[in-house]
Parts: sequence; structure tokens; C-alpha cells
Amino acid sequence: MQYWRLRTFAFFAAGIANHGSLWLRALAACQGNYLDRHRYQVFLNSYWGFGPDRAVNVDHFHGYAKIHHQSIDLGAGYSYLFDVWGSLNFTYAFRIYAHSFPEYVNFFALTYNLPFSFF
Repeated sequence: MQYWRLRTFAFFAAGIANHGSLWLRALAACQGNYLDRHRYQVFLNSYWGFGPDRAVNVDHFHGYAKIHHQSIDLGAGYSYLFDVWGSLNFTYAFRIYAHSFPEYVNFFALTYNLPFSFF
């Protein structure tokens, strides 16, 4: 059969913020495909910052670059693929763990991706 049915992947990244604090990102996902038209996914997305401050001062907040924060989001998504006209995607995620970061957040996204190229 010419269609892939299941794939898994992971992504890891590390960097240094503009104020010099280390951060790490991680993404692990499992995707399913049905007839190259319907795609399903579950994923785990994580973001870790290693700044010197352990708490967020809301009166003088200038971003998370200097905050020691952690978050883990668990999500699922569905995509409908059109022939050459891109895809319509719905994604939901819920923050299952947070430290010095917004807790118990729900994320909903409805997107349309239209691929094009000049070449």
C-alpha cells in the first residue's frame, strides 16, 4: 500500500535566551494516516527554562528569560488534507504540569495551511 499508516518522532532543542539563561524544548508525537486524507496525532510538548529567578514578579514581568520555569502539554489533533490545496487542522492541548508558568491551560487551534513555492 502506498500510504504510510503510523509514524512517531521526537524533537529536542536547546538554546540560550537573550539574557543568558539556558532553555530546553522537547516534542514527542505519534501520528496516524488514513488514505492520505485524514491524519490524527497525539503529542507531548515540553518547555524548560533555567533562569536564576524561581518566582514570577507580575509587577515587573519582562518575559520568561530569567525565570526558572517548566511546562508539559499533552495534546491531540486532526487534519484533513485536500489534494493540492493544503490542509485544515484542529489541535487541542492541555497543560498537565507547570512550575512558574501558567497552569492548567487549554489550547485550541484551528488552522488552514496552504503550501506554495516560487520555484
